[in-house]
Amino acid sequence: MRAMAGHVWDRLRSAAAMRRTARLEPVTALVVAATVVFVLAGIGSPLLGLSVFADTGSLANYSPYRDVLAGVEPHTVDLRDQVDTGLPNSILFGQALRSGDFAAWNPYVVGGEALGAVPNAAMATPLSLPYWFLPGWLAPAYVRLLELVCAVGGTYLFLRRLRLGAAAAWLGGLAYASSAFMIVWSGWPQTRVAALIPALFWAVECLRQRVRVREVTLVALTVAGMLLSGFPSVTAYALLTASVYLLTRLFAEHGLAWRPILVRVGAAATGLAAGLGLAAWQLVPWARHIANVVVLGRSQSPQSHIPGEALLTAIAPYAFGTANPARPPDWFTTLRLLDADAYIGSAVVVLVFSALALAGTARSLLPRGVWWMLVVTSAGWTTAIFFGGPVLAGLQALPYLFSENFIGRARSVLGFLLAVLAAVGIEAVRARARGGWARRAGGRGHQSTSRGRRAYGVAVWLALAVGGLIAYMAGRSVATRVDTVRGGVLTHFHRELTVGLGLLVLAAAAVAALWFGRSRMRWIRPAATATVILLVAGQALWFALTYHPRTPREQFYPTTPTQTYLAAHLGHERYYGADGAIFGSVDAIARLRSFHGHSFIQNTYGDLAETLPGEQFFAPATAIVSDPAGGAAAMSPMLDRAAVSLYVAPPELRPFGHVHIGQTDDTATTALVPGRTVSTPLEVTGPVRGIGLTPVPALDGSAAMPPVSVVLRDPSGVEVARGSRRPAVGDRGDSWTVPVVAEDVPPGTELTADITMHGAAPVTVAAGAGGGPALTVVTPADDGLRLVYSAETVIYQRTRALPRARWASSAVVEPDPAARAQLVASGALAAGAVVLDAPGPVPDGGGAEVTWVEDGLDAMVLSVRARGSGYLVLADALQNGWKVTVDGAPAAMVHADHAFVAVALGPGTHTVRWYCPWPWSGPGAWITAVTAAALVTGLAVERWGARLAGLRRWGSRRVGS
Repeated sequence: MRAMAGHVWDRLRSAAAMRRTARLEPVTALVVAATVVFVLAGIGSPLLGLSVFADTGSLANYSPYRDVLAGVEPHTVDLRDQVDTGLPNSILFGQALRSGDFAAWNPYVVGGEALGAVPNAAMATPLSLPYWFLPGWLAPAYVRLLELVCAVGGTYLFLRRLRLGAAAAWLGGLAYASSAFMIVWSGWPQTRVAALIPALFWAVECLRQRVRVREVTLVALTVAGMLLSGFPSVTAYALLTASVYLLTRLFAEHGLAWRPILVRVGAAATGLAAGLGLAAWQLVPWARHIANVVVLGRSQSPQSHIPGEALLTAIAPYAFGTANPARPPDWFTTLRLLDADAYIGSAVVVLVFSALALAGTARSLLPRGVWWMLVVTSAGWTTAIFFGGPVLAGLQALPYLFSENFIGRARSVLGFLLAVLAAVGIEAVRARARGGWARRAGGRGHQSTSRGRRAYGVAVWLALAVGGLIAYMAGRSVATRVDTVRGGVLTHFHRELTVGLGLLVLAAAAVAALWFGRSRMRWIRPAATATVILLVAGQALWFALTYHPRTPREQFYPTTPTQTYLAAHLGHERYYGADGAIFGSVDAIARLRSFHGHSFIQNTYGDLAETLPGEQFFAPATAIVSDPAGGAAAMSPMLDRAAVSLYVAPPELRPFGHVHIGQTDDTATTALVPGRTVSTPLEVTGPVRGIGLTPVPALDGSAAMPPVSVVLRDPSGVEVARGSRRPAVGDRGDSWTVPVVAEDVPPGTELTADITMHGAAPVTVAAGAGGGPALTVVTPADDGLRLVYSAETVIYQRTRALPRARWASSAVVEPDPAARAQLVASGALAAGAVVLDAPGPVPDGGGAEVTWVEDGLDAMVLSVRARGSGYLVLADALQNGWKVTVDGAPAAMVHADHAFVAVALGPGTHTVRWYCPWPWSGPGAWITAVTAAALVTGLAVERWGARLAGLRRWGSRRVGS
């Protein structure tokens, strides 16, 4: 008994000594400190709430924000998806949740879109929890913090499972967290998926080592977290690579012994299935949702890859330009920086090639098969991502994953694989410096120093040099071609590469010092190791600081006067606008319903949108372009039936109506002096929508007219309306019009315009017959519009718009979808008619009063007092997944006006409730509940069994003693 106690005490002292050694190892302490600095400083002031980890500067390009964001420029371009859909959805969900409502649906864009019911917005992943509890301006920084913690921590756990040292494991985590995909996609759901890739490999390795319910649960939880993070292609790339890893490990260790292989493959498959089951509450509604949305422009070809010269960005992330307009030149290759950057860092490149050059040592450090798997899969992904060709063509023969998703997203997995190789590289070099050829657990023994091994190592470094030279020649060709159009590009290209190459040479020198340093010069190896670590962290921190935006809180979605006006006048209806006046789904934050938006769009809703003039969809079709035909959609009868009651236009768009061109004195001109008011009588009488001037020479889009204001006065000198116009570079044409809200002026009223220019220099305009400026006057037309607001935007009331909830006392049946959409858009339908796709109860023509009771996120309740039978029509895109009750009883919901919904009602007073049952009902929720119960039960049984086994062992030892 005493001997056993002494043995236990010795083990405890040994373990404590090992913990102290690991905790005090200088190299580990340095790399941990460097990682912490990268994480905290890379996010910076947004963690303290002093700024916001987002970039809303691009909003300043849209007329509602030009005053409140005057002078603001975007820090990082190409973040539109974040600004106009990702952040608004996340903020809306968080606001609703903190108010006690799980927002399954966002009713404010494109007729309504699924929100918390599906994984698209990534609201259910644990990495999005900050949006649940923190205000929208603070949450993005903490989402980023969680991503980095998961990326670094998961990589560390995985590498420690592979028996690498703590310092190497931490450095691998830093390398992955700072790779291109993890930096340039931060703020999107993509990095919330990618941050869990290391955890997936760790869970798979745990399961390979030991098959228990807890290991299966680890796989399931990781897979579920990735699926709930909203970007399935990155999840699929990771699962594919993890499957290759698992099979490689199993065959390397067990050979053809099929029993242990089948057991572990079966356990992994069970974990995958359980992960799908845990996420089924969102996946099942998502499958139904995605089957009914517009899908365009997603097909891929073998040429759909990142150009090979982009590999230069592995050491120089801005070699082909920056993403910051204040640091030109901007990115100038065929793809955006977001899609093409391949940064891993100069020092990481050196470490990756060190792992390749020291193949024998690296293989001895890793379990069987791991080194080969890392090298082969890294080479395969690199080839597919940057060179395409037969490799990518073969992958694209597979359905969906590669045929409909850009291969560049696989940089997520490639970045992780290269980070692991870099960790192996630093461990191999340090082992080489210590004379580390001795066999380690699972190693391959003494490393030969033969000429063949040395020749192989030289060949690896020569391959790096030759490959870099080829990439340089291709990149230089691109830069030279662009430089002929935009000067300074070639100089920038060489400057960035020089810095990246200098860091690479410095890292190579440090590795060489480790590799060949003399043992008696004790300071060389610690200094060289510290140099490598600081180079990895330093360049990574620089990239993060220069790429990530930090927006002052007052510039984060400021409220605009346009939003204030819409909130006061929109009610339960919608608005729509011309491009330049709106920005995607931004106004969902203000809870303003819009016909347009940036989202997955219901097929039938998209059919109606395509009846508008111009090309309506981006490719892929996840946004309705706001009136690309320059206002031609404003009078569309289709918008009437979509309950679009207000139309928003930028002030540069000439007001709608009849244009009266004033008489001019041939080629005479007059100068408008800043600050001096000129009074000119109008040649037409009121009412009026706009007053135009004719600049001389005509605007060509390269310059802007200065600000100008117009005051209209009646014959007694009383002001009846005023308007102003801001400068707008890009104006073209002969007439430059100031919108004025003067439709209430009595017909026939003679008006005088007081015109004041506010620029710094006189402006020359065409002169009229009396010597004053020649005025172009826009008067109202019978177009169903009424100009009601003129400031930073121009807003028209659409007087013929139908209510969003209305009574239909007659019905038209049109079974053909194309003909039905055209009928809805034709304007031939009576206001009290509804178009059905199949026969239903026939209305008797009686009227009804419809009153709103509730207009929420996931439910709409209306009270109807019907004097006869008919249909209650709701102009929302609720055809998929929604249900309706009438007086508390389930009712049949029918499709109405092609994209909307209706319910048949008889005479009397009724309460009608439309509601979204997602995601808490249906088969998905049941699958998730059963899966969770099975895992919890399995863990409990396993835990109880382990405790019983422990008690039996304790009892047997006690009896033996």
